Amino acid sequence: MIDVVINLRVSEDVIIKRLSARRVCPMCNPIYHLINMSPKVNGICDICGAALIQREDDKPDVIKRRLRVYEEESSSILEYYRGKELVVDVDGNGAVDEVSARMKKAVEGLKALKRP
Repeated sequence: MIDVVINLRVSEDVIIKRLSARRVCPMCNPIYHLINMSPKVNGICDICGAALIQREDDKPDVIKRRLRVYEEESSSILEYYRGKELVVDVDGNGAVDEVSARMKKAVEGLKALKRP
């Protein structure tokens, strides 16, 4: 049974910025992020020294297409759960700990409303 659906609200520009900053080592596979978890030497894997790459699905034009597909495929599901009053919209902008705190507060608030 689903008790709550969290709908993170983030602008397309922010999503593209976040996802397109991801890099991966093609040799030993760790994932880096140019903003939040950058390698010690720009463009080089900390573990094996290989040149980092950007995956095809992390390029801005591909991310835009992925977002369109997501919207098309998830909008009816989201509206279904809205109709059941289970959706909590949460601002997904900001640092991870800030967004996590907002999510926790939103979920607790919804659960408090539903208590008998």
